[in-house]
Amino acid sequence: QLDEATAEQDPTPGMTQATADNYRAKKVEAERISAEAQSVIDNGDATAEEIRDEKAKVEEALTQLTEAKNALKADKSVLEQKRPGLNHVGVTEGKKPASVTAYNNEMTKIHDELEAAKTEADRVIHDDNATPAQVTAAIAKIDAVQPKLDNAI
Repeated sequence: QLDEATAEQDPTPGMTQATADNYRAKKVEAERISAEAQSVIDNGDATAEEIRDEKAKVEEALTQLTEAKNALKADKSVLEQKRPGLNHVGVTEGKKPASVTAYNNEMTKIHDELEAAKTEADRVIHDDNATPAQVTAAIAKIDAVQPKLDNAI
């Protein structure tokens, strides 16, 4: 089981540095313990107690690795940096009526897309279990609507 867990595809891309580093450290430790256990198994003279001790170490390493994997958190820093940009609004005070009308028309056109991007970004930012794919999708929505918002302003 431990060998299977350490052989899994790397789950750390898109995760925070701290949680990814913790996972990698636990994986290295699990690989070391697995190798030690294998050498005890390969030793024909190992006692039942030595085998039992190694089995306990393997089980603990598997638990630690599983906990580290479950603790991985998606890196939301880019999303958190981009989200405030969706709150920008144009200044209509002192503008010509045609400019105000053009601004209002553009804002009406992008309203639903803008609100959807805000809602999705906020949902993902506040979701402790958000995946890197969800973060990427929320960033894509912001990247799609932000130029339209900037153009309207």
